[in-house]
Amino acid sequence: MAVRRPSLFKSKVLWSLVLAVLIGGAGYSLWHPAPPPPPPKPKPQAEASPKSLMETLSLTEIELGQKRWVMDADKAQHSKERGEIHLDGVHIDFFEDDGTVTHVKSQKGVVYTKTRTLTLTGQVEVTRGDLMAKAESASYDPKLRILVSHGNVVLEGPTVKVEGQGLTIYLNKHRLILRDHRRTEVKVAGKRLTW
Repeated sequence: MAVRRPSLFKSKVLWSLVLAVLIGGAGYSLWHPAPPPPPPKPKPQAEASPKSLMETLSLTEIELGQKRWVMDADKAQHSKERGEIHLDGVHIDFFEDDGTVTHVKSQKGVVYTKTRTLTLTGQVEVTRGDLMAKAESASYDPKLRILVSHGNVVLEGPTVKVEGQGLTIYLNKHRLILRDHRRTEVKVAGKRLTW
């Protein structure tokens, strides 16, 4: 029995056809490149830490068994990631060793939870006895137990009004220092003396 071989013509046509398809495909891909792959999906951004909103807030600091201050705020927002508590309508009572209480109020404030420092802004009023200090901002340093205002300050008592800049109040020493005196007005028997 004789084995039948495909004709040389059919074999050449088949190979020519395969070669033409390959060349045609290569030519098409050169003239019509594949569209670029879609851009990678953006990575989800790290979500900001959730903020705790509070309608009211009351904090008390106790050191060595003694109450150092009590703070109340009308509103508070705590950012755990930043270590800050933002306050609105702030009222603080600082207690001294001898029982003296210094009252402080301001429109806004920030408590830095890591350092326990406090920044107050917006019509800050500090009252001790019959003396009141008014400033636009102040900060509290718990290590030194001082209130500091670097801006303009007005001190008022029953018979005196002092204006200046830069006030430091030592809460445990009954002492305050005005860095830059500008003007003093004294009321004596219905008269005002100014210098």
